[in-house]
Amino acid sequence: MTARERILQALENRDMESDSIDKIIALAYYIGKEQGVKEVCDSAKAIFTEQQKRAAGSRYHNFAMAIQGNINYIYHPDYAGDMTAEFGSDRTVI
Repeated sequence: MTARERILQALENRDMESDSIDKIIALAYYIGKEQGVKEVCDSAKAIFTEQQKRAAGSRYHNFAMAIQGNINYIYHPDYAGDMTAEFGSDRTVI
């Protein structure tokens, strides 16, 4: 079994109410996913903010904003960190 297969198996078999290795593997997967999403979304927001500042300083600011699309952020449901908030502080003996 490969590491990828083991992780996928843990995600399928996870029982978040019991203390098990599958829960730990699944939680590590979701915490990593949430952190990655947060980094990407925060980086994109910083880029969009800079684009808007440059567009506002342009002679043709309305045209520049139309090209940029007036996007302020990227929405992703994992940004909130629900899995980390819900299970991240669970005690484990594993």
